[in-house]
Amino acid sequence: MGATITYNKKYFKKRRKEQISLTKFVSTPPFPKNALIELTNACNHACLFCKNSHQLRKPTYLSLQTYSTFIKQAVKLGLKEVGLYATGEPFMTKEIEKYILFAKNNGVERVYITTNGALAEISKVKKCFEAGLDSIKFSINASNKEDYKIIHGKDDFEKVLKNLKEIYNWKYKNKLNLQILGSCVLVPSMPHTKKEHFKIFNEYFDDSLYVESTSQGGQKFDYPLPENDLKKIFTTLNEVNEKDLKPCLMVFNRYHLTAEGYLSACCIDYNLNLVFSDINKENLIESWHNNVIKKLREKHINRKLDNTICHSCLTNSKKPYKAIKKVSSNKFSVEKFEKIENKLIKRFQLKTSS
Repeated sequence: MGATITYNKKYFKKRRKEQISLTKFVSTPPFPKNALIELTNACNHACLFCKNSHQLRKPTYLSLQTYSTFIKQAVKLGLKEVGLYATGEPFMTKEIEKYILFAKNNGVERVYITTNGALAEISKVKKCFEAGLDSIKFSINASNKEDYKIIHGKDDFEKVLKNLKEIYNWKYKNKLNLQILGSCVLVPSMPHTKKEHFKIFNEYFDDSLYVESTSQGGQKFDYPLPENDLKKIFTTLNEVNEKDLKPCLMVFNRYHLTAEGYLSACCIDYNLNLVFSDINKENLIESWHNNVIKKLREKHINRKLDNTICHSCLTNSKKPYKAIKKVSSNKFSVEKFEKIENKLIKRFQLKTSS
């Protein structure tokens, strides 16, 4: 909310305009033409700014059966595009090409993926392209090997660059209709990143997107760290006045399917605070207009977001919240989560002391 977004070319800017123009801010909006599907919440990296490295949920994978049920129903309701990613790394999904192929064979016009790139070997990407993949976006959040290891938590900078170059060369050698995009989340303590990143990667991308790190949907306020440490990783923005709040587009214009088969109002709902339906139990027509999500949309429209995590996100401030619907999920034990949390704190301290 409010972070600076920089576009190098026209693709991302055009997409944003389309999203805004197609959004109807009503409690029962039209069925979406776009869906983001969380094949898994597991990730091979642990980016400092990403809630993935501080979530309560154990790694979960979306079954092909649940996915298929959703795709069939959504296409009948007008679904045109599917993004196979959300809170995790899609290439951790075995036989990901089967998910792509099913979508394309059942009427989805465009399938796209966002990946950190470390597992995107050209052999895997070729299978995905043959299955119908239209676009792949590389999320590379540093501009050199040293920074990359700090931010991503893994020493994979050279591996990612190698994968990207091989895919790029394969695409142009064979004149393939595969879109290659890039994105980078910028952290305040590395002001050199954008300029260096552009110099290294711009030639490989059809378009690239630079976004300042913000509150991760209000979830940064749950990190057990001092404010001064958080400011090194997250862009500091002023708190937004209640009267200036604007509804979040994604609550109204896009499906977000979790690995459990839940529908969420947010693409980064790591701890399932914005789940409003279970498509294993409720069909998509009922789900999209059920009372839980209608009430949340009304809260956005009326700027009355008390007790929702959306309140923290849109005001950029710590607010009390609870889940809009109680759902079950496989969670880490208290002991295991404490170990995960302590490991993250040590990484923060390493970064912020440098």
